[in-house]
Amino acid sequence: MSKYSSVKKYEFFEQIEHDSTLAFFFNKVFKNMDLARIISSPKSFNESSYLKSRKKRKKYNNDTYKMFYQTCLFEMYAHAVIKKLEDWQKIIHEYLSEFNGSWEYYARSKRIDMINKYGGDDDDYDDNGNIVKNVPDDKLLSYSIILDLIPDDWRDIVIETKPDDLEYISRYISLNSSFSIKDMAKSIGFENLKTYRMQNGVMVENTEDDELLHSIENTTKSENATVMLLTICMIINQFVKEINTLQKDEDNKEFLSVLLSRIQNLFDMDIKSEITKLQIELEK
Repeated sequence: MSKYSSVKKYEFFEQIEHDSTLAFFFNKVFKNMDLARIISSPKSFNESSYLKSRKKRKKYNNDTYKMFYQTCLFEMYAHAVIKKLEDWQKIIHEYLSEFNGSWEYYARSKRIDMINKYGGDDDDYDDNGNIVKNVPDDKLLSYSIILDLIPDDWRDIVIETKPDDLEYISRYISLNSSFSIKDMAKSIGFENLKTYRMQNGVMVENTEDDELLHSIENTTKSENATVMLLTICMIINQFVKEINTLQKDEDNKEFLSVLLSRIQNLFDMDIKSEITKLQIELEK
């Protein structure tokens, strides 16, 4: 393998290494978007110089650069979703098992940990330099588990992404389904190129009906993948919405116990109950 082969790594999606059905689904979407990434990934600083027309060059730049940028954003989003759900599971499990679902116990412990790690304000220490432990609840709110689940002080692609932000994905997934070797061959002068499929161990020539059926099947698969992707995004948005309604100075033990199960169901893509919840929300 060439020592420069790593340069082409960005032409392909980085697979998510996680043992879950959700990760498997994202990896399948990556595969269906391979063509979009390959044709849009930049090959040089001035690849547009191959296009003679300034108007065509401008349109080529805008379309392909936008496609590459958006596929990179989606790749980042998919990886971040898995990481976010894992983090939520870890935080909630720790909260329920080690702190018995007590917001105050959790917040006091996290406050001391943060002061020990990063230091505190003057009023966090007594005259002997020891950390003041008995502080009022209002000083504990910023250490609540709610803010560990959804921090309010930095940008987060998982928290901020809405289904509308992912609608472009359907176009890029469908590129694979609409790609035809025969059409490509015709564009360069090969009018009667034959294509084949394996059937019962024998190569059989495809008829026009076979190719049409294959195209329809691929289009249906890409549409289903898009619907599922948007549904997953809506479910995560619903998680965020519900977490944001929680009071920081309450235990919320029952809700978080249920949320832990719902997150695992999302990993398993067992989402019928979540879809029902979304339908109820939409009807309100």
